Amino acid sequence: MDQGGEFQGQIVQRLEEWASNYPAAFTGQDDIHKQAFKAATWAPVCSWPGSSLEEHMPPARYLVAFFILDDLAEDELKSFVHSIECGDPCGGAKVAAMFGLYRDILPRKDADSVWMGHRRSFERSFLRMCKSMMGEMAVDSSVVDEQTLLTLRRDTIAVEPFLHVWLACKGFAVSLEEARAMDRLTSLRRLAVDMVILGNDLVGLEHDEAGAHVDPKAADMNLILVRRRTLGGRGAAIDSVVRTYNGLVDAFEENERRVREQGVHISATLEGYIQLLKNNVNGNIQGSVAVAEIRYPGASKYVRNVRALG
Repeated sequence: MDQGGEFQGQIVQRLEEWASNYPAAFTGQDDIHKQAFKAATWAPVCSWPGSSLEEHMPPARYLVAFFILDDLAEDELKSFVHSIECGDPCGGAKVAAMFGLYRDILPRKDADSVWMGHRRSFERSFLRMCKSMMGEMAVDSSVVDEQTLLTLRRDTIAVEPFLHVWLACKGFAVSLEEARAMDRLTSLRRLAVDMVILGNDLVGLEHDEAGAHVDPKAADMNLILVRRRTLGGRGAAIDSVVRTYNGLVDAFEENERRVREQGVHISATLEGYIQLLKNNVNGNIQGSVAVAEIRYPGASKYVRNVRALG
């Protein structure tokens, strides 16, 4: 059974009940079900190993909020960012409902200093993600270069806030020795983020190509579309991104091996964190293929030669 997959039905039900408190964020009950199903598909396969149903819920709530956020119009996104910065909803019913979803992801637990510390980190990374989304909207996708794309997407790909939600759920408090080890694991996190970007661009290629056909300047950024301009062909661009992805898998595994060989103490807590990174990478593709009919048409065709992190 998939990691946490036994919880999928219960996660869907709980998400639907929760999302129904904020109906203005959705187009209707069918939309609530669709977003809940997507989140309940992704959350378990991208989760911290051995987590409970209760621990799965905040990450799943985050994914629902992200899916809605990712489709906001530019004026709605600006109002939402302003709402976060000033601490009060503004900009209409939909933005107010989105603000409610956001505040409910990690409710305040003032007596729990570890939870509140991760909550603050989550809020900072979430706001940074939203501002980078605004940055993406200001860029002409038809001429964007690879470095600009990667710089923006490292925030908009949504991994950093997701990790902070999990750290809060697991009560992730490390010793001084573990903190030093965490510094050595920074490279793994960065590589994982880049793999999620490339995996997303592979599974989302047909979705993004359709958007580019309608409006090349405002279409979602996709590294394959950028490389197609420079390499002169769709197939060459796809093969190039697959090679880059597999090179990042090699780099992740080599970096992990070096950390372990250098005598860094990897506690059970840090083992869980490393596996969370791996599950984010592998689960991103697994979840995308699973919801291909409602989000990523043709997803499986483009990841057949992609290596999984072991």
